[in-house]
Amino acid sequence: MTPRELSIDVPSVPFELLPNRRKHWAAHARAVRDYGAVVRLCAISARNGWVEWQMAEQGTIDVDWMPLSCCTVQVVATIPRSRRGPLPDPDNLAAACKSLSDALTARDRGHGQVGAGIIEDDGPEHVTLLPIRIERGDAENVRIIVTEVV
Repeated sequence: MTPRELSIDVPSVPFELLPNRRKHWAAHARAVRDYGAVVRLCAISARNGWVEWQMAEQGTIDVDWMPLSCCTVQVVATIPRSRRGPLPDPDNLAAACKSLSDALTARDRGHGQVGAGIIEDDGPEHVTLLPIRIERGDAENVRIIVTEVV
C-alpha cells in the first residue's frame, strides 16, 4: 500500500501568533481562531483535491479520505527573497504553528470548531513533527506536508 501524502499551502503565520510578540490575550485568541479557520479551509480544499485525483486515477467514485492515525508533519515556511535580514528563528515559528496542527485534526475543539479531519489527533502517538524548514522563495507562505506512516 502506498502511503498517502497531502501538501497544503496556507498563508504565512500571523505576527500575533509569534511567541515573542507582546499582545493582549484577546488579540492572540482572535488570531488563533482566525488562522485556524483559514488553515482548516485550505486543508479541506487540498483533501478534496486529493480525493478527486484518486477518483480520476482509479476510475471509481468510491474514494474517501479517512483521517490519518499515524503520520509525519513537515512545515516549510517560505520567506520572500526581497525581505532583507536573517531568516526567522525556527523555534518561534514552531510555537506559532500550534493552531495550524490543531486545525488539521478530526476532533471537535469545542465552540463549534471542528478540524479538517486530515489527522486523527495531534498527539505524539499519532503525529511525528519533523523540524521546520525555512527557505527563501518568490512569495511568503507556509506549506504543510502530511505523510502517512504505514
